[in-house]
Amino acid sequence: MSDIIKRKKLSDVLPRKTNKTSSSSDLRKELEYLSSKRSIPKIFLWFLLIVFIIFLILAASTAFTRVRLDVWPKTAIINIDHTFEAVREPTANGQQLIFGIVENIISERREISSSGEEEVSEKAMGIITVYNNYDRQPQILIANTRFESPDGKIYRIREQITVPGMKVVDGKELPGSIDTKIFAEEPGEEYNKSTSSFTIPGFKGGPRYEKFSAETKTPISGGFVGLKKIVNDEDLEKAQKEIQEELDKNIFKPADLAIPPNFLLFPEGIFVSYEYLELEDEATSEKVVLEGRKIMSGIVFNKDEFSSFLADRFIPNYQFEPLKIINWSELKFTLEDENFEPNKSTSLKFNLEGSPRFIWEIEKDKLKEDLSGLSKNQYQDIISEYTSISRVKPSFLPPWIGTIPENTRKIRINIIEEL
Repeated sequence: MSDIIKRKKLSDVLPRKTNKTSSSSDLRKELEYLSSKRSIPKIFLWFLLIVFIIFLILAASTAFTRVRLDVWPKTAIINIDHTFEAVREPTANGQQLIFGIVENIISERREISSSGEEEVSEKAMGIITVYNNYDRQPQILIANTRFESPDGKIYRIREQITVPGMKVVDGKELPGSIDTKIFAEEPGEEYNKSTSSFTIPGFKGGPRYEKFSAETKTPISGGFVGLKKIVNDEDLEKAQKEIQEELDKNIFKPADLAIPPNFLLFPEGIFVSYEYLELEDEATSEKVVLEGRKIMSGIVFNKDEFSSFLADRFIPNYQFEPLKIINWSELKFTLEDENFEPNKSTSLKFNLEGSPRFIWEIEKDKLKEDLSGLSKNQYQDIISEYTSISRVKPSFLPPWIGTIPENTRKIRINIIEEL
């Protein structure tokens, strides 16, 4: 039995001792090796991250690039106390100031007992507006020019007129127009019309026929042939006084006049007049109807044309660049023509006193196109070519970009009007 079971030593049962110092050193070397193996992709990832961030910043800079240009237009102030002449129609030299007339009409009627009858033969008359939708050249219509209504009735003007050419207002081409009196070719009630349109038979067969037209501005009335009731002077004067008192209850204001866009009306250029017309009372043979009209007329000027007219005469080296006056209300307008009649006079004299302030106009879209894609060092050369600009201050977003965007929608122009 002793030969079969071998006795074990204590050293065989207990764990063997290892070289602790050697094992620790090997482990550290292994960890350092593994760490060095992982450090290469970590640095590379950080590098990619940095590159990606830079790319995002550059992309954002491009996408959100904006430029704001604060632009100070050229300005001028002058002092004037001068008498000028304006004309109703353009002249050959084109250097005169043009005025127009706007009107507002209200009416009132009274019945008057007739004092008798008389045989009369009267032609209807009224005011029409003649339109030139043909071209920008003024068109002369001689005295006795015919106008034809849709039912074939012929009316004539008694004085020569000049219909202004087409004009551009706020970027839209509009027909030139003028108001004038017309008279029926023949007497009779059949020529009376409340409203109507007209053509000019003399233009038939040519291109002007479709482009020149007219329409009633006031009713065409007064045409009559036969026995007409009459009233005595005392009753007529009394009725006129009553009508005027009633009409004067409506106090006209400048706002009552239909002033065209970009036109100027001075309060001192407003006139009020009255006219009376006897009408037959169809309801009774014993009455006459007296119609009274209160007419408010105003002298108007195109603001752009007036500004350029004054600049040409008082601002040295003015080259007819677009500009505007911004303080019209501070200027004093005085009509010097005592015999001026709004519906008849073809010219007027007036005095203008004050200190008009001029600001040159700047075409924003054109300026954007000219500056797009230029560097900070190049845009000043373009700005110097604009005689309407005093100075420009750019603001770039982000601040480090050195070029104005080619996309004009990313260019904002801020006009600063300072005197």
